[in-house]
Order: sequence, then structure tokens, then C-alpha cells
Amino acid sequence: MSFGQTDKGHLNTLGVFRITALHRLMLGMLTVIVLGGCQFFAGVDEGSIDGQPETPIAEQVQPTLTLAPDPDAVATLSPTEAETVDFQGIQRYRIDQQASSDQEALERVALIVYSAERTERNVALRVAFENTSNEAFTIIGTIRGGDALLVDQQGNEYAPTAVSEELRTRIDPSGGFGPGGANVGEITFDVVGDGPYKFLFPNYDPVPIRFDTPIDEAGFEIATGNYPIEQGLRSSEEALQNIELRLRSVGVTDDQLIFDIAFVNTGRQGYNLLVGPSGTDARLLDNESIQYEPIEVSESLADSIAPEQGWQPGEEYNGTLTFEKPAQFAEMRFLFPNYDALTVRFDENGIAEAQVTSPSGGAPLPTPTPDAEELTVAEIENVLREQAEAVQANDMNAYLNTFASELHDEQQRVLDRMSQVPLASYNLQLVPEETVNDATQTVLNQLSIEISYTLDGIGDENTFIHVLAYDFVRDGDGWRVSAVDFDDNPPFWLTGDVVVRETTHFLIFARPESAADLPTLDAEAETAYTMLRDQGLALEPRYIAYFTASRDDFETLTGQAANRLLGLALSRYEFVGNVVDVNSRAFYINGEAFIDEQTGLNAEDRQTTITHELVHLALAQDTRPFTPIWLVEGAAVYYSEDTGLDKQAELLTDRRLDTVSLMDLTTVSSLGEHDFIGEQTNTEYIFSGETFAFLLETYGESTTLDFYRSFALVPSSAIRDEMPRFGNALVIDTVFADLRQQLTDDRVQEFFNVRLEQLDTDVKTWIRENN
Repeated sequence: MSFGQTDKGHLNTLGVFRITALHRLMLGMLTVIVLGGCQFFAGVDEGSIDGQPETPIAEQVQPTLTLAPDPDAVATLSPTEAETVDFQGIQRYRIDQQASSDQEALERVALIVYSAERTERNVALRVAFENTSNEAFTIIGTIRGGDALLVDQQGNEYAPTAVSEELRTRIDPSGGFGPGGANVGEITFDVVGDGPYKFLFPNYDPVPIRFDTPIDEAGFEIATGNYPIEQGLRSSEEALQNIELRLRSVGVTDDQLIFDIAFVNTGRQGYNLLVGPSGTDARLLDNESIQYEPIEVSESLADSIAPEQGWQPGEEYNGTLTFEKPAQFAEMRFLFPNYDALTVRFDENGIAEAQVTSPSGGAPLPTPTPDAEELTVAEIENVLREQAEAVQANDMNAYLNTFASELHDEQQRVLDRMSQVPLASYNLQLVPEETVNDATQTVLNQLSIEISYTLDGIGDENTFIHVLAYDFVRDGDGWRVSAVDFDDNPPFWLTGDVVVRETTHFLIFARPESAADLPTLDAEAETAYTMLRDQGLALEPRYIAYFTASRDDFETLTGQAANRLLGLALSRYEFVGNVVDVNSRAFYINGEAFIDEQTGLNAEDRQTTITHELVHLALAQDTRPFTPIWLVEGAAVYYSEDTGLDKQAELLTDRRLDTVSLMDLTTVSSLGEHDFIGEQTNTEYIFSGETFAFLLETYGESTTLDFYRSFALVPSSAIRDEMPRFGNALVIDTVFADLRQQLTDDRVQEFFNVRLEQLDTDVKTWIRENN
């Protein structure tokens, strides 16, 4: 097979879209009890009947209350000097006194008197009944604000003359108490006698009322704007233990508070909820623990806190919750069912403190004790962190200390090679979906390890990622790496010695045996850059190029057959949250192909190949695995100036033009995919290039490139909706094939106002008429 029938260049979407199996869990068949307007989960025990908890619901709320105050609670006043107040209109005083009850139904409800307004003839008390627990419940009974009494210095009792709506018929909020929530209102008394006073309420200890602390009305104003928070909250619910609630920021407007939040899968597996809470279950407590429900929930969180297709490892699911702006929110508490709370305190400069607390304001949940697997994963991650730090410090002893002794000679050579690489960052971690199935073993085989690094002079957005397989052996209290294996696309330094060259626009990696050719390769790479820049393509400041010395080297580094490829551009496409990240962008040149006399190739052919691969990198951010391959390769052929009448003439020879069509090429992921003997591949490349040339001549470069970029503008949510929850690479390739067919038909019609079949006919007619 001659190289004239070999791929001139190829874009390989390496590791296309990391998709892991989603573990779908229905929260243990949970039912929902709505208490205080929030959804709270009640687990169904194995012994329950008909899906109901064994404990009757009636016992989960407080017993009925009867109005039976203890006679001893009525004021028995010891002699106290009478208060004298010079009244001038309304005066406000801070009271801040609290009382508790020893009655079972009220033991979790504190009675608080916050403040008082005093005039010459009446006293208005601001009274709260606050849930001091982290549970939600409601009160069933007849007790209400009108049952209060106020007793003056002389022992005179005063019944309320006015009770605000909140306390008129009950002491708990409408819908019941949420965790830490309160029902707050005013109770007014007409009084004649002098203070101090005592506030009496059935079943509670008396509350002393003194007018000795006037309220400073000045306070401070919290400016409108967006205030960063960046705090994570953990859940007490087992089914949500790996789903962290992160509060990003709070926006303050004239009348609203808008929280930017995310629910994040911190676990190592994909995860989904079939039943669970939604954003509407959030609550906000103000200075006085008054409960606020969201007045607006973003569409993403309206029905569930989980993405429709579940979370990938590390994925964040974002949304916003909007609350009415409380009159008093210098201190507020954000609550979500079964999660720690966040207490936020403001001062005149903004957020003074954001503290993780319990819903009632106490200590948060204790840190859970890790199980055996979690401990082993943490130990392995620690070894990987030490190894990565040793690489960055070029500390040979520390690096070798992470490996078993039998690997020291090999790994010493590896680190020596890495010291020549201009690493800007270097990290190692278990791949997100990796698990340790048996943490009791002393040997762990074939754990997938992700290497990620950036390079000096290359943009930080182009992170390079490789996946290796490590074996680990237990050594005392820790682990050491006992074997290193790789599949496709290992790091260049792992498989042989390295020569690094920097040019104006390239960081070039080669083998020592190619060192003599590097000045020529430098010049050819820079020529390709200049050529594409002069044609108007947007280029990055610098690219990565690998020049291999042998076909075996090329195959090892790319995972592709060297007898069919002159060069290869690699890009890795991954979901990062809701964004498609295109990383690991680099091209590889099969050096041996251009010195093998049997191929008949020369320096001009290598120049064309380098330019071809550079086109792929220039368009990588605008390319997706479902972009039709005839468009991807056609652009690379055209911009590397490998089109024209002589190429068209080749298509007309032996009726080769009749053997290829855009319809057929839309169904495949690479050119020559079904060409097992290599006779058709060159025809497909030429036809793709001429198709791109036809589009530019007929519709213009701007429209043609917009057509190219339109595939990258497909919303990532739409792509995710098409992806299977379970499936291997073959299943995913099938999904992309279907998506490619649908999108190509639609986009051709949208941009060129013809069907794909007609476009195929128009291109072939144009080729024949030109010749």
C-alpha cells in the first residue's frame, strides 16, 4: 500500500465526552411529609405497612395543648424600685429575654420577647415563638397570643387589647415550624401601673420586661450588589451524602435577596435522584427567625435539585433562589431540608461572616467517619499528590519514594526526561469514576490514574490529560506504585527520551534521533502557521507539535495505525459542568513516513501534512465529535492548499467521483472508515476538500465557517439529553452518529437552503463543469 492512498491527516477526538454509568437511587423509597412548607424525608422501615412509617404520623407532631397555666407562674413580685419614664411619643426598648416551657409539647419552642414600644398608655411587645430544634413540626392546640398577660409593679394584670395577625389564632407559623424557624408578632397591652413588668404566657416561665435599653434607630444600611459567599453544606440524608450544596453568592436588590447556589456531586460515580427535594423547599430566616419561602426559583431547580440525566462525578447543577428582602437581615440563616444551614452576618462593609451551623444556629453536623474504601481512596490520593509535588519540585528522592523499589531505575529515567519538559503545573488523581472494590487487599491492580498538566507558553485553557493504569502494593501504613501501564496516548516522556524545542509559535517535542532534522521541522511548522494566518484563520499564540522517529513510536503515542496516517491532530472533549471543554490539543507527525523511500514522499508532502494538522487545531474549539467528517477534513485539505483542478481530475479518473457521496460520508466518524485496503481513502479526502472549496466559492467564506461553527453551538444540555446513562464507547458512537445525521441535514438546509442530497449533486456538477 502506498502512502498516496493513506490519510493525509486526521482529527481524532480522543476520549470523547467522558460518560460514566449513573447510579440511580430513589432515596430508599422515601415518602414526603410537608411540614412548615418544606419537604422533609421520612424513611420507610422494612417493617412498615403500605408504605407508611411504623410510627404514626400523629406522634410526629406535638400533642394537643390545653390552656392550663400553672398558678405558680402568675406574678409573685418581690419589691422592686418602680421605673419612671418620661414619655415623649413612642419610645422603643430592647428586651431580648427568653423563657422556656417544661411541658412536653412546648419543650422545643422558646418564648422570646425581642423589644417593646412604650407610650403613655400602652405597651406593645414584639414576641416570638421559636423552634430551637433542627426538626420540623406543627402545634395542634388552642393556645394563642391572646392568652398572654402583663403584670405591673403593683401586681395588676393586663389582658391584651390587640394581637397581630401572626399570633391571633396560634403560636406556630402557618404550615408549622421549620427547623430554627419562628412565628413573630406584636401583643399590645393598655397599662396604667409602673414597671418593671412581667410577661406571662401559659406553660412558660415569666419573662421580665424592663425599659432600660433604648434601641438605637440609626443602624446601618446594606448596599445593593452581589456579595460572594463560597460555602459548602453537607447533608444528613444518606442518599444525599455525596451531594454538596454550595452557596456561591447572594445578590441584594432594593426588595429581594437572590442566592446563587449549586448542588455538586462530590462522589466518584455518576449519580441520579428519582425522588427528592427541589429549590422550592429552601427557607430563609431573618434576624428574628421569621421564615421566608422563595418567591422565585430558577427553572433548573424548580422540580428537582438534580440534573435531568443525573450528575457526572464533580458536576455542578446551578440555579438561583429569590426571596423577599426581609426588613431585618443583618443576620440571616439559609436553610435547606436535611442540610447544614449557613448563617450570614452583615456589617456596613458587606458580609462580615458566613458560618456553617445547624438549622437552629448551633453546631453543624459532625464530620462522618470514612469507611474502608474511603480511607483507601484517601491514602491512594495522598500518594498521587506526593508524586505530583515531587515532579513539580524535581525531587528525585521524594518521587522514587512513591514507587516500589523494582521501578526505581525506570522511574529515575522518566523523571530525568520530565525535567526537560517546561511544566507549568502537574497533577495526578484517580479518575472520577474509579472505585476501590476491596479495600482490605494489600495489592490494588489497574487503578485508572488521570495525569493533567499545563505547559509554559501554552494557554492555561489547553490542559493536557492522559490516563494511565497504576498497580499499588501496601507498604506499612501506606501504598507504593508497583506497576505503570498505559493504553492509547501516553505522555511523550513516558515512552522514550525527549528533545524539546521552542519556536515563536510552537513547542516541539521530538526524539534524539530526529535532533538533526529539528531546524527543518521548526521552519516547516512556522511556515504552516504563517500560511494559515495569512488566510485569515484565527490561531492561538502557540501550539504543541510532536515529531515521532518511528512508526512504532507514532502508534504507541496515538493509538492509531502508522501505516495509514501521515499525521494526526488530537483533541479531547469533556463535559465540565454544563460546558464542553476542548483540551489536550496537539498534533503528531509520523516522521518515518517521510524518510521511507517506499512511500515516495518528500519535504513538500510533510509541509502539507503539518499545515493540514494545524488547521485541525485552529478549528478544534469549533469542532465536535458529531461535526460531519467531510466538513472537518475538507477544511483541513482546503486551507493546506491541497485542492484544485488536478485534484478534481483525479476524482474524474476511473469514475471515482461516483464512488463517494456526502450522504455516505455523513454516516462515518473518519474518512476511510470502511476502506480496508486503502483504495478509497484518498478519494474521500479529495472529495471533502473540493466540497469545502465549492462551499466557499458558492456561499462565501463567512457563511461556510458559520456553518462549520454551528455544530459547536449546539447547547451542551441537548447533547447530554442524547447521551445514554449506561453504555460503552460503541453505544456513545452510535448516539453521535444519529446526532451527526440529524444536525447535518438541518444545518445544510439552514445555511445553504438545499437538502444534503442536492448539495452532493451541486458539488459533483461543479467539479465536472470545471473539467
